[in-house]
Amino acid sequence: MSDGEARAQGVLLLRSGQAGGPSTPLRTGRGQRGVTRVMKHVFVTVCLSALAFCSLVIDPGPAGAVEVADAKVMEVAKELACLCGSCPTRPLDECRCGYAGEQRERIAEALEKGQTKDLVIAGFVGEFGERIFVTPPAEGFNLMAWFMPIFGIVIGGFAVRSVLRGWSRKDEESAGEEASGLSDEDRAKLEEAMKE
Repeated sequence: MSDGEARAQGVLLLRSGQAGGPSTPLRTGRGQRGVTRVMKHVFVTVCLSALAFCSLVIDPGPAGAVEVADAKVMEVAKELACLCGSCPTRPLDECRCGYAGEQRERIAEALEKGQTKDLVIAGFVGEFGERIFVTPPAEGFNLMAWFMPIFGIVIGGFAVRSVLRGWSRKDEESAGEEASGLSDEDRAKLEEAMKE
């Protein structure tokens, strides 16, 4: 008997239970392929499920849209004023009214479309005018808003200085006259004596 025939006869003996082993049949041939096929299906299903989960977690959004961080939105919003009428023209990044929230959403949408900070601000200026700014831009007539406080402080300082000097001169003159206690005649005599 050859080696291959002995193996075949051993398999037959094991199947029939005559070899003293368990009476369960060995999985050979077609049964082995069935288990492998099921394992392949399970593996493919797990991989596809993981891929689908990752695509849900990492949603790129609409084509061409860029996720904008809140910090960028707030950077633009801090330069623009809330014009709702109930707020004292607070910056959009600080104001919590509904109007300010809508305007922040508009800013986020514009930034997601790829507009720069300057373009977004220019769009708001085109719609609302220069009153949209929290602080007026330093150009033209608006420069007065920047320089008038400084100019007022300088002029006020000179005025206070002049008044204080006038008061101190009057006090010195009156103090000098009261301290001497001499009449005009006595003072003239004293001056002649000092000249000699």
